[in-house]
Amino acid sequence: MDSARSAYLELEARSSREFIQPAMLAPAAAAVGEMNKAIAFARRAVDERDPLLITLTRTWPEYDWLRDDTRFLEIVDELRLPGWKQ
Repeated sequence: MDSARSAYLELEARSSREFIQPAMLAPAAAAVGEMNKAIAFARRAVDERDPLLITLTRTWPEYDWLRDDTRFLEIVDELRLPGWKQ
C-alpha cells in the first residue's frame, strides 16, 4: 500500500505540471482509499469530456472501487450511456 500511495501522490503532483486525464486519476485515488478525490476526478472527467471515462467506466477492473460508490454511479448516469444500468 505504501508504494501504491507513493505512486498515486506522484501522479497527482505531476497532474499540476502536465496533463493527466482525470479518468486515470480517479481509479488511482480510489485504489489508495481517497474516494472523495476519486469522485472529484470522475466529476472532472465528465466536465472536461474525457473520452477515456466512457470506456474505463464499463470495462476496467480498476474502476470496481468506484462502481461501488453511489456518487460515482450518479455521475455515470448523467452520461446516459447505452446499456448502462446502476
